[in-house]
Amino acid sequence: MKLIKKHLKAEVMISPEFREIETMVSYEKLVRIKNDEQRKRMMERQRYWARMERPRINYIPKGLSVDYVEEYSKYLLQEVSFEPRDNDDFMALLRLLERWHKKSIPQILAKNRPDAAYGIAMALCKHIPLLINRDDIQDLVGEYKRRIGKLLFDSYQALVVAVKAWNHEEKRQEVCRFIAETAVQYPNHRGMKKKLMDLMPVEPFHGEPLAVVREPNELESSLM
Repeated sequence: MKLIKKHLKAEVMISPEFREIETMVSYEKLVRIKNDEQRKRMMERQRYWARMERPRINYIPKGLSVDYVEEYSKYLLQEVSFEPRDNDDFMALLRLLERWHKKSIPQILAKNRPDAAYGIAMALCKHIPLLINRDDIQDLVGEYKRRIGKLLFDSYQALVVAVKAWNHEEKRQEVCRFIAETAVQYPNHRGMKKKLMDLMPVEPFHGEPLAVVREPNELESSLM
């Protein structure tokens, strides 16, 4: 546009037609800049996701004595530590967290592995506060308050579903203690404490826990 102006007369440059063309060119330039910035942010987000360890939807760590809460926590910590720059980043992050209770836990329960599903749900419930209490994203947390509230409730509900499927009395008591201790942590979500307390599986389980078969890891297999 600057080059063109050098070859135009003053009366042409002040004409309404020229002003309209100049405005259109400036607008298109701003759109290109904005689109370039969005593409760069998307590429940065994709590079971050690529560096993350992201297991299959129905992934169950191998090992006869592996602590599932600890194992799944490694993946969840990566997710809640992500630094979203805008709403799209934050929505992508929420979808990653939602995937655990929407897809992973149901599929793992379908494989008759409530012990692993329990590990995912417990790890998820423990890591959500690490996300929503971060000072650097409070504006986004406030903007998506309703969706985060649903994520909270659904995660605790998945924990209760998993322990019931397992029929493990010791773990039921652990879930009750966990809910009683943590339900008070969400004062910004009206009624959340009561909703979570209502999920508590207060009736004792009877009979033996559901038998599960763990797969040994490579080291354990080599020693058999």
